[in-house]
Amino acid sequence: MDEYNLVFAKIAELAAAMNVTGINKLPGAWIVELDHHWTIAVNGHDEDVQTKPHQHAEQSIPAFHAGIWYNGWPAGLLNPFDGLIAAGDAANEDALINAIQLKIDREHMRKSISE
Repeated sequence: MDEYNLVFAKIAELAAAMNVTGINKLPGAWIVELDHHWTIAVNGHDEDVQTKPHQHAEQSIPAFHAGIWYNGWPAGLLNPFDGLIAAGDAANEDALINAIQLKIDREHMRKSISE
């Protein structure tokens, strides 16, 4: 079995939960705020994309990568197989995975309420 990046897989799961498709057809990156700390931007294009989510530091996201911000500052850069993420007490891989999962859970709850 090939290795894969668990965080990137969770981002893909979030996109599915939010019914996001055609990320490569967006004019830039797909940007989603997970909570008041974490923001993710996914570049589905085959070229780098300059990305500056609302009130965040600008970051160049390489082709088919995800940029991660924590409290407005770049905190990671991931692709489906590899990547780097901050390793502090508050900003770290486990905290990011938890934030993504909470956003997924909120999306599922929102959908079940609207049905």
